[in-house]
Amino acid sequence: MACWTPVDSDWDLVGNKSGPTRLGFVLMLKFFELEGRFPQFVAEFPPAAVDW
Repeated sequence: MACWTPVDSDWDLVGNKSGPTRLGFVLMLKFFELEGRFPQFVAEFPPAAVDW
């Protein structure tokens, strides 16, 4: 699950977000980094990544 953990440069983008917005943004950011596209459905996020 380390690939879903925000790294240094990610925190610069996430810093002005809070609560559910922050979680959603990080999930979209990391999904894009891993898949090269944005998800079409919420179900595309692995539940373990959301929990992480």
